[in-house]
Amino acid sequence: MEHKRLALFDINKTIYNGYLIFPLADYFLKNNVISKHIVDSLYHDLHLYRSQQVDYETTIENFNLHLAHGLKHQDPDSIRGITESFLNNEEVSNFPPSQNRSSNY
Repeated sequence: MEHKRLALFDINKTIYNGYLIFPLADYFLKNNVISKHIVDSLYHDLHLYRSQQVDYETTIENFNLHLAHGLKHQDPDSIRGITESFLNNEEVSNFPPSQNRSSNY
């Protein structure tokens, strides 16, 4: 049986109250996973959207493309571990109270 990988992004405040991609990208930068250039690209994408220069769908596509580019050639297990560390950090408090963050992601 062939296994396929799937990446899911919550960008429209469905699970997380805010833009999770930005604090996560900042955390990746702090841990030398991605470069400042990638983080700057994400914030520029947000600026373009907020100034109505780019529509929502294009913004989401750009977020995903820029973050994926920054994560290219990174070890998936390492990225997962760093992401879990970020999500378990007490500073990440924008999840609804009913969410059980201690479960596996």
